[in-house]
Amino acid sequence: MTISPQTERERRSRRFKSLVAGAAGVALLLGGSTFAYWSDSIDKTVGNAKNGVLDVDVFEHDSKTIDALAYDLRHVRFDSTDIQPTYALPIKDQSTDSSTQKRMGALITLASAVAVPGDHLEIDMPFTLTATGNNMKYDLQIKAGANVNLSGSGWTVTAQLYKVGNFGNVGGPQTATPVGSSFPVSSLSKDNYTSVITGVTEQATDAVYFLVFDATLPSTVGNASTQEYQDAKLAFGTLSVKVQQVTI
Repeated sequence: MTISPQTERERRSRRFKSLVAGAAGVALLLGGSTFAYWSDSIDKTVGNAKNGVLDVDVFEHDSKTIDALAYDLRHVRFDSTDIQPTYALPIKDQSTDSSTQKRMGALITLASAVAVPGDHLEIDMPFTLTATGNNMKYDLQIKAGANVNLSGSGWTVTAQLYKVGNFGNVGGPQTATPVGSSFPVSSLSKDNYTSVITGVTEQATDAVYFLVFDATLPSTVGNASTQEYQDAKLAFGTLSVKVQQVTI
């Protein structure tokens, strides 16, 4: 039997249409646009992590920058008017009398002080410290400036770090808690920082600290026949305070 060209073309057309239809069916089975898989979602707030802070700064009180304060502890006063409007009480000798008046030495200007054997000075250097972070650990370090001269003057000087609570609350309770141990200031280097408090993990925000220098010129200092230590200088000059994060 002979197949006409037209019949052959119709057969091929029907075969092509069947292939197309079959391919479309397979596409539908594999996820065509007429099928939709189920889905669902929820929203949960995770929150944000905040970086910590390690910062040391000069201390300000009543909008004034408070520099180092010097007290003559050889001349102790109990008159409550003497503490107005000073910004600190001597940290080392802050006992009270029966009338709860604060015990303090005379506030002096260190640059104008002329000392004699037997004198006792306290120099309080305030600063603020902020240390936040769950895993924060830091050293507090001190470095002497090139103009610091504590040797050869006959003075004996030690330093102690204090944390002060309720600072500026004149007439009210103030606390001064020693931090670490006292150390000889003569050991400070002008070339390298010295860690005076190591491995601190206490968190603080604008906490007030005082580096307190206890300086005495002993009554036994010098030599009566040679005028030893006369006209000498107790020079603190510039001191640098640094906080350094360390591995926890």
